[in-house]
Amino acid sequence: MEFRAEVSPDIDERRSGRRECLQRATAGLDTVLEASRARGETPPPLERLLDRIVAPLYFRVVFSVPNTDEA
Repeated sequence: MEFRAEVSPDIDERRSGRRECLQRATAGLDTVLEASRARGETPPPLERLLDRIVAPLYFRVVFSVPNTDEA
């Protein structure tokens, strides 16, 4: 749903879709970060994970960027 909202002509629908996508990604990462803290680890900040994991994936999906690392 979130990616379909990205191409919607309605700006409010696009914002809502992006917000929902970010909330889902954040919830999943929060679970991982909490488990890390419970083990006594010091995980990276949520923003760093969003920038390094979620953003590149989102970019590839939205812009249909093919994988060029073919082995």
